[in-house]
Amino acid sequence: MLILGALAAALLVAGLLPWLTGGETTIRMLALPMFLAGLLVSGVALRVHAAGRQAPPARAAGLGCDGCMCGQQPAGCATPAALDRSASTS
Repeated sequence: MLILGALAAALLVAGLLPWLTGGETTIRMLALPMFLAGLLVSGVALRVHAAGRQAPPARAAGLGCDGCMCGQQPAGCATPAALDRSASTS
């Protein structure tokens, strides 16, 4: 992402420099595609940055036994339903 940002900045500067320094019209027209490419790469860099910031969706895999993680505790699930079942079997 940082490389895309640097490329965009370099293209924008290279495209704008002849316009800011008062270069000839021919040089300005040759620099115009670099400026437009810099705008395009800037848009791509922003899209890549926005896509990288999105949080992954939460997974509910492994949930069972009334919402606890079965098999993660030595005694099994410690939910009220599981406790009632264990009290009725003993």
